[in-house]
Amino acid sequence: MIEIADAAPQSYAECELACLFSSNFDDFEDNVIIAAAETDKAGYVVTSDRLFLQALPEACITPDRAVALLDIAK
Repeated sequence: MIEIADAAPQSYAECELACLFSSNFDDFEDNVIIAAAETDKAGYVVTSDRLFLQALPEACITPDRAVALLDIAK
C-alpha cells in the first residue's frame, strides 16, 4: 500500500482551508483531512468514518472500496 499511498501535508495553510470548509461540514479534524487531500490533489480520502463518508461521498471511500479499485487497476 505504501507504494501507492501518500501522506498528505498538514500545515497552517491546510488549517486555514479547513476553516473555509466549515460551512459544509462542521467537523474541523475531517475538514483538515479534506484540505490536505485537496492540497495534495488526492483522488480519494480512505476512511471508515461513516459520518465523513455520508457528508462527502464524492471525496471519501471505504477501505474495502479502495482495495476493490486497486484490484480493478491491476
